[in-house]
Amino acid sequence: MLAPTRPTGRASRGGQDRNPPTAPSNLPTVVDRAPAQADAESRKQGSVRDQTPAGHRAPGPKRPRPRVPEFPGYRTERALGIGGMGQVFLATELGDASRRVAIKKIRSRFANAELHRRFRLERRALARLNHPNIAQLYAADTTPCGQPYVVMEFVDGAPLVEFCDRQNLSVASRLKLFLGVCRGVEHAHRRFLLHRDLKPSNLLVSDQDGQWRPKIIDFGIAKAFGDDDGAPETLTGTSAIGTPAYMSPEALRPVDGGRDLDIRTDVYSLGVVLYELLVGARPQREATDDPLLPSRILEHDAARPSSRWRDLDTDERRAAAAQRSLTPEALTSVLKALDWIVLKAIARDREQRYGSVGDLAADIERFLDHRPIEARPPSVGYRLSCFAKRQRTAIVAGTLVTLSLVVGTLGATSGMLRAQEAEAMAQAEARRASQEAETANRVSDLLVDLFKTANPEEVLAPETIRLSDLLDRGSSSVRSGLAEDPAIKARLLSVLGDIYRSMGLYGRSREHLEESLGLWEATPSPDALHLGRTLNYLAVLDRHDGHLKDAERHLKRASVLWSEALGPDHPNVAGLLNNQGNVLRELGRYREAADVLGRALEIWRDAHGPGHRSVGIGAVNLGNVWSLLGRKQEALEAYRRAGRIFTSLLGPDHPHVGTVRLNIGDALMDLGRHGEAEGAIQEGLRIRRAALGHRHPATVKAVHDLGRCRLEQGQLGDADSLLNQALGHFGEIHGPEHPSLGLVFIDLSRLHRLRGDAESARRLAQRAVDILAEERSDEEVALQSARQALQAAIDSSHNPS
Repeated sequence: MLAPTRPTGRASRGGQDRNPPTAPSNLPTVVDRAPAQADAESRKQGSVRDQTPAGHRAPGPKRPRPRVPEFPGYRTERALGIGGMGQVFLATELGDASRRVAIKKIRSRFANAELHRRFRLERRALARLNHPNIAQLYAADTTPCGQPYVVMEFVDGAPLVEFCDRQNLSVASRLKLFLGVCRGVEHAHRRFLLHRDLKPSNLLVSDQDGQWRPKIIDFGIAKAFGDDDGAPETLTGTSAIGTPAYMSPEALRPVDGGRDLDIRTDVYSLGVVLYELLVGARPQREATDDPLLPSRILEHDAARPSSRWRDLDTDERRAAAAQRSLTPEALTSVLKALDWIVLKAIARDREQRYGSVGDLAADIERFLDHRPIEARPPSVGYRLSCFAKRQRTAIVAGTLVTLSLVVGTLGATSGMLRAQEAEAMAQAEARRASQEAETANRVSDLLVDLFKTANPEEVLAPETIRLSDLLDRGSSSVRSGLAEDPAIKARLLSVLGDIYRSMGLYGRSREHLEESLGLWEATPSPDALHLGRTLNYLAVLDRHDGHLKDAERHLKRASVLWSEALGPDHPNVAGLLNNQGNVLRELGRYREAADVLGRALEIWRDAHGPGHRSVGIGAVNLGNVWSLLGRKQEALEAYRRAGRIFTSLLGPDHPHVGTVRLNIGDALMDLGRHGEAEGAIQEGLRIRRAALGHRHPATVKAVHDLGRCRLEQGQLGDADSLLNQALGHFGEIHGPEHPSLGLVFIDLSRLHRLRGDAESARRLAQRAVDILAEERSDEEVALQSARQALQAAIDSSHNPS
């Protein structure tokens, strides 16, 4: 496999147990363990809710396993977990829904009036919450015996830290998952609830067809505050309650029965989780069951994450760095940059902490965006370093000049000859820096000019301005104002051309890219990197337009340029190999394509780690080739791995996620699972419509996929409508000879043959053959399919049913 396998969940989808991780003591909704094991783990974690040691139990014969209770409307499968006062069971809802749920009820021997009151309060707390990052409450009722229970979402996932370690997620990917947790906790706070037991085992990451999402579970010890009647409401009878390693100092030593607690106690717990997520260890060195742990938290400030990291032994550091797809040295630098955020979240004095979870999340987002964080003192050097990370290209000029001057100064001490060489180098670098600065100024002027177009004082109806209008205005400015500097003009035209392509405006894209290439060709010594980039953009456009031989030629030339300039193992070279592999696939040279795409994926994974966006792209494209080579199940797994990467990094509604959903649908169709396929395709179509619009070529491709799926299911009327819709839009976008139309004609031919119209089927199949034979190899699957459709239509006309 080319990426980590799907993480082991708490319970398998088929109901078979799979090596569950250590579970928390306070009954998360998805613990897969035996009751005796649960009690042992509860004591091991040191929960202060259940102080009854194992040794206090009277010896005696082994008790029989308790029977699984019945709940009206549900089929109970097995016990998931047991804690001090409650039990959780896995069940399946009867009826049309047939969804798996977790049902929590009070343990019979603890059922008393006080516990019933607390259980009602927990149910009331859960009813307030409705958020994608919180396990949902479905229903609440009472058994025929009078015991209350709640029905909750069953989260088939792994604890947050464990999940990230298994997947070797980068620090950025971990932070993005953590932001999902923050959003869920913030939702609870807006509904006046403190969770009070936030820890990795209560933060589960679930995986559903390539979508990763953290879920917060177990509000059993939540605390309500600021209720409608103004009276604070505690869901437990004791004061100090929770898991000590993650409890804030004020929660460990509460005032007024815990009524003074506020949202900053959850901020502290999240800070400890963040610490563990980044470092691989908690702030305190004591074990969770160490009786000195609470006093340590109360009396000592936590060590900086970077210091705690350095205190780990060499093997621990090496293993933790590998789990974050970094070297130990690189992880040290990252932790130093995050020290301020973590320490502010876990400050002993809550007045020094973030005032809300939203403030903590906002600082993490600033870090990810390379903007100054609020937790760090605003030194000039720090803010300049953040600016440098955000504006790498714009400050290249100044950096090169500075480095050149330093080289010149040092060279002067080594003799006149070296001083002269350094001076020559400085002059060359200064010229290059001047060109970069001029480019930056030109881009700045261009952007100012573009934004004036949308200024209410400049135009009568700014709300009618479209992005294409802005691009057209920018194109005019570039062409008319940069005649004296063809290199800058070529670069800007290249960028504009690629933007036009991404919008589906292929004619304008080609016009700009070919003009850019002409300018580079006329330059005596063109910049290899920028010329290669223009060739790459043009190859991508050629592929979309069906000019596959031209695309292959451009990509080979770009690969030579970039390999010489950057080295053969550079990630940018892998990008060119990836595009080459896609072209080879469409030319029908599948084994060549698999080799090239496999090499690109290998370079990306070595350079960035397994959770990088590029790795997801490579997995999708390699999966496409595997599908054509008959390796259908491997293709499906590759798509799902890519989906997990994209969802984690980009969110569930990004176009890349839509592409993966469509690929999953195609793979499921190939495997004969048409019902599942339709759901995946509809989700991909929804994402593409929202992100790209109804008439973008990628959206039209999704419409074609849905039509083909309906055809496979025998829904000929729906299929006819969808396929003709796709055909019309493709014709408008590409013209009448594009390969995309040939693919639709194949499906339309089959549809007409199924309806008994053999002549129409023959005519449509012949049209598909004529289009697809234009540039593609005879071994291409699409062309083979077109010829098979033609033969089937001919046979049908000779042998009508």
